Amino acid sequence: MSSNYINIKINQNTKIKLLIDTGADISLIKKDIIPENLLFENDICRINGISDKEIISLGVSNLTLYLEDQKFKHKFYVINEEINLNTDGIIGRDFLMKYNCKIDYETCTIIIPTDTEDIILPMCMNIKNVYNINIPARSEVIKQINIKLNEDSIVLGREVKNGVFIANSIIPAFGIKHIRLLNTTDNDINLKETQLQIEALTKYDVAHLNKDKHPKFNEFKDKINIPKADNHASTSVLEICKRFQKIFHTNEPLSTNNFMNSIFQL
Repeated sequence: MSSNYINIKINQNTKIKLLIDTGADISLIKKDIIPENLLFENDICRINGISDKEIISLGVSNLTLYLEDQKFKHKFYVINEEINLNTDGIIGRDFLMKYNCKIDYETCTIIIPTDTEDIILPMCMNIKNVYNINIPARSEVIKQINIKLNEDSIVLGREVKNGVFIANSIIPAFGIKHIRLLNTTDNDINLKETQLQIEALTKYDVAHLNKDKHPKFNEFKDKINIPKADNHASTSVLEICKRFQKIFHTNEPLSTNNFMNSIFQL
């Protein structure tokens, strides 16, 4: 199962994580996130779909969301914080339609148009499909995982259990994918279900290293002139130069001698 969420601020200084749910008619927020004076109990509704049984909201709260330098006011229905929800709340279809939001699944972003310019927010992915990982005491385990991705991504490192960590890992869109887990405790640990937090690699500045294994040779190879040699000999000379490229100084002219006619003093 997978889901997308965004990190935002409410009331200027409170950072929260909200699930983006296009199938939810209303937006929800957990009670422990908001100040008590912002809870109004005069608007109650019955909620289905986030639990095995029907939930009755505790009231509503009119919150201000701070996204970059813009403010967005919206009504959230307040739910008990004990409800099994992996985020602090839900942004539903009511918010998305109110502010004409667009979701770009290719770039994994949510776009909110404003009078000045569009606000583009990256969405993170929660994926629950890593089960039954056994990690011996004080050891590291590399685990192969089976998930579907549209692009190269990064698993965000975090502490998944007291003393047990998932490392930052780059995983490809296609092919075999692995994650690294570290158990720093003195006990063997079994993770029955581990939730991975994944973001697209395109959200990060990627440094592309020079894959050229013969950079110096490529600088001076055009200066090598072997006019009387046949193709085989010419190729051999070039291969020798490539192999011993470090002895050449590219800022100096190349010189040669006739080894066969050289006189050596013994």
